[in-house]
Amino acid sequence: MTDESAKQLKDAGFPFEENRFEGTALLLGRSAVKIGDIEYLCPTLSQLIDALDGGSKKIEYNEISRIERARGKTPEEAVANLWLAVHQQP
Repeated sequence: MTDESAKQLKDAGFPFEENRFEGTALLLGRSAVKIGDIEYLCPTLSQLIDALDGGSKKIEYNEISRIERARGKTPEEAVANLWLAVHQQP
């Protein structure tokens, strides 16, 4: 996540967790971003998806010549299944 996108999320009211101890982000396997003088833990993909409050949403990034769909019981499982679908051998 870029500093700018993190700042936009924070300004829009997304609840960021303050990174209170040096090394916490690394231990949690997360990245951190500095907004002003405070360092925050970047939200995980799961936290961002959960914050969308359900419903059907569409996410696009880069240009893809085909549409793949995947489901899962958790956001992580759905993304893992999407990766498998995209990388499936013909």
